[in-house]
Amino acid sequence: MNKIKISPKRFGVQRLLVTGDPLYDMRNYNLVIPTLHGLIDYKQVAGSGVDIANHVSTFALVLPILLDAPKEIDSKQSNNGIEVKLETVKLLYANVGYTVKPNVAGAWSYMKSIDNMNEPAIMGEEVETYALEVSIDWPTWFNYALRSHPDLYDELERDVRNLPIEVISIPFRVERIFPLIIAHSLAHTLLNFHSLYTGGERKDLGELVLVTKDGGGGVAKTRTFIFDAVMGGNGVSELLYNYLNEVMSDALDVMLRRHKNQRPGTALWFMGEPGDLILGTWPRCIYGNVALSRLWLLKFLAIHSGMSLQSWLQGQPIKLSFP
Repeated sequence: MNKIKISPKRFGVQRLLVTGDPLYDMRNYNLVIPTLHGLIDYKQVAGSGVDIANHVSTFALVLPILLDAPKEIDSKQSNNGIEVKLETVKLLYANVGYTVKPNVAGAWSYMKSIDNMNEPAIMGEEVETYALEVSIDWPTWFNYALRSHPDLYDELERDVRNLPIEVISIPFRVERIFPLIIAHSLAHTLLNFHSLYTGGERKDLGELVLVTKDGGGGVAKTRTFIFDAVMGGNGVSELLYNYLNEVMSDALDVMLRRHKNQRPGTALWFMGEPGDLILGTWPRCIYGNVALSRLWLLKFLAIHSGMSLQSWLQGQPIKLSFP
């Protein structure tokens, strides 16, 4: 149970000093607050603007932090800068607080920090576990992609410019934004589609995306970690590593069908939907479901396969080998 702190509050022109813990009136769903001027009925003072919540939903805000260099067990790589590894990793599982949302229409969720907002703290736990890592050397990948798609930068900019809402600030540098979105989109694809082959659940895996910049402000490398969310591992990331191509192929089939059914130029057409890229179940996305694009991930996978998304949409055979 959270401890509720009641600070002095101004009612009218008087400042009423709270002298004790508030009392909860179960029958009337009300707070009774003891003050120097007697008991204050909170609902009466606040007027008609009080809604009653009979329960709240809370979600922990946990941020994984890589502590040591991963230890490689096995790896696979492509000729365009993509490498996939099975590794052991040491993480700090840092709980920075949690969100609270009442079941009242129109209520906003809010954050409660460990300790307090002015002096935040974390509750950390070290975890040694197994992980799948997808690393992409972006200068190598862009060199590969631009040979077959010389207008790729202009094409990606048009995708964003034609949207009805601003999902990315314009103008933007493709070499900065595209790698971040692909790295995060890959993580969500694996989290949403692994279960059929691993037998695991969403809560069995966590995500972590690390970025290395180049000297000019672009992205040199991204590292996407999908790790077992328990000490010592649970076997899910190893199965994901072994069945990675099958998971990605099934995900591609679903995402392509959904993409065809979306009206071009809409936010869902660009970003994707719950169940393919957007995480709609607990544990929630630690990055807030931002920097995601189903459209760009489909283009990335098509180029990786030596094709174009347009050719896939026109019915060309799909042969994905990842990595």
